[in-house]
Amino acid sequence: MRTYIRDEFLHILEEDLDQVFIQSDGKEFAENQTTVIYYHATGEVENYPVLFDNPSTSGDTLAEADFTLIQPQIQIQETKLQRPVQKKDQVLVRGKKYFVENFVSDGVGVSTLFLRLK
Repeated sequence: MRTYIRDEFLHILEEDLDQVFIQSDGKEFAENQTTVIYYHATGEVENYPVLFDNPSTSGDTLAEADFTLIQPQIQIQETKLQRPVQKKDQVLVRGKKYFVENFVSDGVGVSTLFLRLK
């Protein structure tokens, strides 16, 4: 059984993300670095390749009222980030500007940024 060191694993992860999602022309949710503008709260502007999703969660209450919650989010390879993510950052995706509301790292090199429409 082969044991991967962290750098090798991150390289494999980056290659898989890049080849499978970013370069796949899967425009349903993959955005290359020319279509996403990331505005850091510190003033710097970057372009990053990301995975964009607009997932929704549905449910109902005890009063038999249905609801739907939509939480847009992007996933980004942490090695692509030029600066740390902050909650005051903004992202322009598909012509719409979003605020970074929260973010979480998966611990293996990908961060999920939860967005709120500006």
